[in-house]
Amino acid sequence: MSLAAVCAWCFLRASTIALVAVWLSKKVAAFVGWDQLAQRAPAHPIASSLQTDPQWWAGGRKPALSHPTVARLSKRLIWVLLLAPFLVPNLLVGYAYSRLALMLIHYPFWNDVAYGLLLLLKFFPAAVVIRVFAPPSPVSAEALHLQRLLRRHDEPLVRRLSRELGSWVAGPGRVAIGAFVVVFLLAFQEFEIASLMGITTGDAHSPVSWTVSLFDAHAGGIALSDSLSQVVVPLLFELLVVLPAAVVLPAWMSSGLQTRRDFSPRARRWGASGLFVVVAALFLAGVPSVVVLGGAVRGIENLETTLPALREIVIGAATALGAALLACGAAQLLLREKRTWQLRRAGRGLAIAICSLPGLLGPLVLSLAILALFQLPGFRVLSQSLVPLILSLVLFVLPRAVILFAVTGIARRTHAAHSAWLLVRSPAGKQRATGARLIDELQTRAIFWSGVLVWYWCYWELTPASLLAPPAAMSFCVRLYNFMHYGQGNALSTMLVTAIAVPTVTIVVLSMLRRTLVRWVLQ
Repeated sequence: MSLAAVCAWCFLRASTIALVAVWLSKKVAAFVGWDQLAQRAPAHPIASSLQTDPQWWAGGRKPALSHPTVARLSKRLIWVLLLAPFLVPNLLVGYAYSRLALMLIHYPFWNDVAYGLLLLLKFFPAAVVIRVFAPPSPVSAEALHLQRLLRRHDEPLVRRLSRELGSWVAGPGRVAIGAFVVVFLLAFQEFEIASLMGITTGDAHSPVSWTVSLFDAHAGGIALSDSLSQVVVPLLFELLVVLPAAVVLPAWMSSGLQTRRDFSPRARRWGASGLFVVVAALFLAGVPSVVVLGGAVRGIENLETTLPALREIVIGAATALGAALLACGAAQLLLREKRTWQLRRAGRGLAIAICSLPGLLGPLVLSLAILALFQLPGFRVLSQSLVPLILSLVLFVLPRAVILFAVTGIARRTHAAHSAWLLVRSPAGKQRATGARLIDELQTRAIFWSGVLVWYWCYWELTPASLLAPPAAMSFCVRLYNFMHYGQGNALSTMLVTAIAVPTVTIVVLSMLRRTLVRWVLQ
């Protein structure tokens, strides 16, 4: 099968996954988004509008607001279950389901179907998050209804359909387009799960994943120029989706005329939405955890086999930390609102788009491009250092860091945060302590957890580490990936648990010390 045919099949599969994810996200976002808003204090204008909306009272039911502590815990549990599939490392998912792929080795079509379902369950939370946190539509449902009322009865069908499509794109369709593009890119560029599940079609030698095909061809020894020439085909398929969206989305994201978000009762199918969230968490987080922990318990006597991997875990964590700090600094710089750095809205949006473009290419294409860059005479001296790897990780996670910082508002200095910083400068010790506590709650906590998430993405990213890391600084991801091709084993499960536990314990300790450190520094 040619690379163009493989890319066409991957395009069809990713598009189908993205369409289903967008449809599912509308149902789940109504459930998750209402829970997020309705559990707030009634003084919040959006929550108040939900409680006083005549449509809400039409059903004769009043929203039951639970005890604040119970409501807070329920909301956190829902978000944990929702985000767990997306945050589980691809290596862990591929490792857990590699045995299923082995059982389906003579049924490549069903293996491909199982792979597609895993991608759907893993990436649909991204579409839900976009629906919940993206700006509302600039065109209200009332405006769309009035436009339909003004339509002539004898209007031709083609013109009517074009008007309906234009209204949908200008209004509620924009959030769906944004969610579709994100899920499509994630599914189209996925590599680790496909490689470990041995995705094939037709026969055992026809990989249906273009990333696996290109990665294996490059690892097999073809020239770098040939690898770069093959990149053109998948890029063209990606542009078919990204370019139309790039025409529509910027005006929506920068629009100042935004309507109230619609949480209509018809979209609230609590039982089905909650059940789907739980099922996705069980299949993408529960099953891999059981497989890995079960093997680690049986292989606990072989704990000494994990000692050589500790050095590689430390190398991977340190490299990811450097890349995460640079990416967060770049995102902060792109989003900062001080007048000395303020650009016109279009100019700043263009700068963000240009800086984010390399990361949208995917880790494989980006790594090959950086590998070619550091083969040039002026950069070759750094080819055996960690610079190419760190640069690749920074460019890859920069779009995610920008979105994360924009959602959490880290780059904005609010009035409350400014008042807290004024309290820190007070001569009274009690006021300084109060200001330090407020700064931790208003800024430091969001910065810390956003940085942890960016670091997490860098820590588990396999492709740049495989192609760009020097042999003396090989990351643990590369070792685990190589061993996973030999099947599941107790010693390998123990290494996986170690790779998860070491940074997790460090993050938990730092989170516990964070408030104390902030108060000590600011006071």
